[in-house]
Amino acid sequence: MKRWLQSNIHHIIPTDPLKIAECQTGKILENLTENSQSLSKRWLDSGRTDFSFYSDPNYLYEAILCYHINSGGSINAAIKYFKEKLDPSTTKVLDVYNGVGLTTVKLQMAGYQLSIFNDVDDQIKTTNKLATANNQLKPTVYKDMDNISDSFDVVFCLEVMEHIPEPLSLLKKVIKCVKPGGYLVETTSFNSPDYPGHFEFYLLPSGIPIPGRQIRKAYNNVLTEARFVKIFTGFNARPMIWQHNA
Repeated sequence: MKRWLQSNIHHIIPTDPLKIAECQTGKILENLTENSQSLSKRWLDSGRTDFSFYSDPNYLYEAILCYHINSGGSINAAIKYFKEKLDPSTTKVLDVYNGVGLTTVKLQMAGYQLSIFNDVDDQIKTTNKLATANNQLKPTVYKDMDNISDSFDVVFCLEVMEHIPEPLSLLKKVIKCVKPGGYLVETTSFNSPDYPGHFEFYLLPSGIPIPGRQIRKAYNNVLTEARFVKIFTGFNARPMIWQHNA
């Protein structure tokens, strides 16, 4: 991974207009392996119950790498896909568990109206700093999914559900935020249980545990039963665009 980063570092480190002053190329390269191993060990040693690492400053590096390796490509492809379908100035977007804000700000810079759902205060602060640094408004913040009474034209949920012990329960809440005719853009990675915040088994709403490699089928069933139709797939890390045909 480190060798790959050294040859592709211009794709990894946020540069103008997505700039994070605190993140220097050398520091990320120097700390990448140590940070990843430390966070993974901390997560596994806790029996996958200690979620405090999400507020660890070292997790910033993991979030940036996740964006540039996974979510960044998804955002770019989605913006391109919606270019002829939606007017960004009148399109309301919800970014679910938006990490350090790179996805949010990239969408803002494309002209979309952004709200976020995130209950990790340090990530909200980083998002606001990144928005300010790029001359964008601080997005509207929701900390409780149950309190979102609004409906959105597009909901982004990128590399999120694999971090949720009961992903189908959150998914059902997320899709309620998509207005009829609206879109859900999502990526998931249920097959890396040793990564910080990922699980070996996930719980169905009934409380029955199911291996990560099997949860995707149940996940797709929830969307299909809610009258979501897959209309686009195949860009970057298994992302999909679903449309709500209610």
